Amino acid sequence: MATLFALIVVALVTALSKFQVITNMNVTFFLQTLVPLFGVALIILTILIQVFKLSSLQRGTKQLSSAIFGILQSSPLYITALAIPLAIGLLALFIPSFQFNLGSNIQAAIWFVLFGLSIDSLLMLICKVNQVLNPEELVSAISKHGTKHVDLDKSSELLEAIDSLTEISMKSLHQNSIVTSRDAVDQIRELTQKFLQECRRKKFTIDSSGTPINIIDKVNYVLVYIFQDLGLIYSHALNNGYEPPASEIILTAGKIALYGARTDPAYGIVPLHHLGKFALEARRAGIPETVLKSSITLVEVGKSILNDPEVLQQDTKELLLTLIGRLEELTKDNFRQDRSQKISGLTAPLQELRTALKQERFANRDDITVALVDLERVLGEFDALQAVMSGMPKMPGLEPQPGEDVMESEDKSKI
Repeated sequence: MATLFALIVVALVTALSKFQVITNMNVTFFLQTLVPLFGVALIILTILIQVFKLSSLQRGTKQLSSAIFGILQSSPLYITALAIPLAIGLLALFIPSFQFNLGSNIQAAIWFVLFGLSIDSLLMLICKVNQVLNPEELVSAISKHGTKHVDLDKSSELLEAIDSLTEISMKSLHQNSIVTSRDAVDQIRELTQKFLQECRRKKFTIDSSGTPINIIDKVNYVLVYIFQDLGLIYSHALNNGYEPPASEIILTAGKIALYGARTDPAYGIVPLHHLGKFALEARRAGIPETVLKSSITLVEVGKSILNDPEVLQQDTKELLLTLIGRLEELTKDNFRQDRSQKISGLTAPLQELRTALKQERFANRDDITVALVDLERVLGEFDALQAVMSGMPKMPGLEPQPGEDVMESEDKSKI
């Protein structure tokens, strides 16, 4: 805008000079006196903006993330906006106007445009600082920076971006900013999805000695790191009673499990393990809504796996066994917490998964048959438990209490 205004002034001055309203004396005064003064003013103004910027960024670091400085320093627009006023200010201060072999009017016009450009650059500098202090803009900028490093060989830079998003999410929860926290978690999901999509393109990488190595362990290391960060956010949300962010992480874990399974079933195991872990943590924190969503998410992930052509092209045995193991663990924990529940209700998710596994189209698949046998074992244990509980006499004071093991109750009856 200031550059446009300068151009208008130049056009106006050029028109007035024809009528000799602007004299050579006026132009000389502008070049020899005002230009150096404007140069000094530009330098001082740029320094003052930098001082106020540092103060604002320090506050932003405490409230959001220490990644603010890195995002600014890596921005070409910010560096350009900082360099232009400094360069023009120094040029106006140390290079006398009479050294240019140009007419006075042309020199004056050039300086007008340069000063207009400097003012626009300073405004851009202020806008860029304010932009990174905006939580939504900062989350977006960190995500864009992380997207540049989704390659497995640049995983350290990717994990730095995820650490920054984790920091923002946790600090936002501390400030009761649920929307910003969930936005940061969603960006972690997107980065993980892009990372897994990139891993699909290659099965091997080269180590420092030049030897090809399988990437499964390296990818799983990155996934474990990501879920450790998500676990920090999840625990913080549970401890402070924030159910929506906790449920968001449950859904995120389920989505990442599917992303991983589509790339390689081995990459779906870590997300499923942590999904089950999150469910148990929610149970112990006394948030039944999150526990229910965890159970539903596990079943839906299992059904999605069985309906996904990309996943079914590969061996799914370990993936399905992990899923069944997490459901078994969660169902048993639910029973321990409340033994008044009906076994049929507790095992409903397992029954739903069994129905999906028993489809006729899977009859000749060994991996799914193995998973079905394991699921039948789990359901058989609960059927046996139901039979034992049905045959136990209900005597006052001997009913299993919440948190008490069935075997302990049986020991009481013997006494």
